[in-house]
Amino acid sequence: MPLRETIDELDVLIGELSELRQTLRRAELAGAVDDVLWDAEANLRHVSRRTADRARLLRRAIELNTRAEGRPARQDPPRSA
Repeated sequence: MPLRETIDELDVLIGELSELRQTLRRAELAGAVDDVLWDAEANLRHVSRRTADRARLLRRAIELNTRAEGRPARQDPPRSA
């Protein structure tokens, strides 16, 4: 299971979100929020896609692992609105 890779990916994503937060905070303090909002939106979409990709990868690894062990795969939890 790609646990170590997932931990590393989470570290990268957290770093990117922290950098984005700092950039937005500096823009807010400088009164230049409009200049960075489009970049922030694009960066958040990028992080969101990478997070979703990682979740799918983990889901596939879980399914393969449970099949190899002869256990039924757990059902997806209901999604919140």
